[in-house]
Amino acid sequence: MRVLLIAPAIPDYCVEFANAIAARARVTMVAPRRYFAGHAAFVDAAIDLRLVDWPRHRSPKSLPFMLGLRREIERLQPDVIHILSEGVLWLNLILPTARKYGVATTVHDVTYHPGDRSSRRLPRPFSDWLIRRSDQVVVHGATLRAAAAAQYREVEDRLSVLPHIVLDRYRIIARERGLQKRLQGAVTILFFGRIYRYKGLDVLIRSIPLAAKHCADLRVVIAGEGEDFAAYRKQMADPAAFVVENRQIPDAEAAQLFTDADIVVLPYVEASQSGVLSIANAFARAVIVTDVGELGRSVKDGVSGLVVPPNDERALAAAIVTLASDPLLRERLGEAGRAAADATASPAIVAEQALQIYARVAEARRARSGAAAYVGHRAA
Repeated sequence: MRVLLIAPAIPDYCVEFANAIAARARVTMVAPRRYFAGHAAFVDAAIDLRLVDWPRHRSPKSLPFMLGLRREIERLQPDVIHILSEGVLWLNLILPTARKYGVATTVHDVTYHPGDRSSRRLPRPFSDWLIRRSDQVVVHGATLRAAAAAQYREVEDRLSVLPHIVLDRYRIIARERGLQKRLQGAVTILFFGRIYRYKGLDVLIRSIPLAAKHCADLRVVIAGEGEDFAAYRKQMADPAAFVVENRQIPDAEAAQLFTDADIVVLPYVEASQSGVLSIANAFARAVIVTDVGELGRSVKDGVSGLVVPPNDERALAAAIVTLASDPLLRERLGEAGRAAADATASPAIVAEQALQIYARVAEARRARSGAAAYVGHRAA
């Protein structure tokens, strides 16, 4: 099977996914150079990687670029086209050509997250058009499937669940570089990734003084970029308890941060799924997540992590105290989280399930072309 992956964004996820598929199929991946150039070294040599100068949303070059992509699809003649992220304004222009071969589209977020200005740059109707015209719509869990079915009733019979693949590259970087935990003594709590209102960073900040009453030497690392950080700094009762890296984090630094972490906290007040959880699982780090989106399903409370209600700093503080005071529990939950992720979202499992989705795409394509042939025969 020849698979064309179109990867507009989310390079760490797309590279891990492409590598998994390449073990079972011939893969070509088209991706923006500006996002993926630094990730090319991690791409399997068997993949035909096409790094392109993909125009930005508002560029007048987008139209000729998409027309060129349509010509390239015709040249490649793939068995299936998988668009790995729906959030690109101009992708609808490839549909007249892409649907000849069959289209799967991965929807990472069924609705926009509160405060996520980056995603909102694309008016939702453009994503909706692409989603509704795909042969298969892929989401990362049962909760998201239910949300997508409610949002797009006409595609309910075309919705497929594909787990978010374990993001192992950061652990591989840590192993290859021989990274070691830098600080001993203090319990390091890591908040990692994009910083927007829905991530609940304010809840974490409010929880720390409550947890500090019962645990000394808590160290909170906040690493990532997003909205203006000044409001969050004002909420810090003890700024000395926080280490803030409010910027884009290079891969090697991310690997060090997860190596240093004792607890990874995802205090989201709204969510779909999370690549941060996938990285934490790869490192076997104990996690605390809120019961929102797919997070509450992905973590079994007390077995592979701790699950707390969203927007509840007291419950979050209690969970932090529980893990901070018990290193053996942290180790047990972290190892269980890694085992659970490997059992449901390893590259081999994700590849096998993706191929099943591609088979359904091929079936839809054959049905569509057969119907067209029948209409043409009747007209003759």
